[in-house]
Amino acid sequence: MRYIFLFLILILIANNISYADTTYISRPQWKHFCPDGWQDAEYKEIKWYWPYSVKQTQEELNYWATKKSEFEEQIKNCDMLLDEFKPQCYWDVKTRFRSDFEDHKLEVETKKIFNKGIDDNIYRNPRPFMINIIPTK
Repeated sequence: MRYIFLFLILILIANNISYADTTYISRPQWKHFCPDGWQDAEYKEIKWYWPYSVKQTQEELNYWATKKSEFEEQIKNCDMLLDEFKPQCYWDVKTRFRSDFEDHKLEVETKKIFNKGIDDNIYRNPRPFMINIIPTK
């Protein structure tokens, strides 16, 4: 009898915990997901004549501007739901964007490592070989 009572209490506690996970979730704010300095990013077309570092920075700005518009669209969709479904929708948005941003962070770090390897090779061999494209007779 004692074990049944403990079992019922554990079930009730577990049920309340799982219910509490989505009940008190507040509306997500973009500033909590985006790194400092990228909150007000604007999308711009990248021009072919821009220096490489400017292109990289604009690619990053474009990424955050696109994600911000996706985030705001998702939040608008959540806001249109009934109050009982909003917390779960907010939770889904939070988890999706956290996952996306972790993937993006990993991708950026991988690019940095790859580009550093290319830069190191260029500095180690300052005289790149030339391919003779003009045929000689």
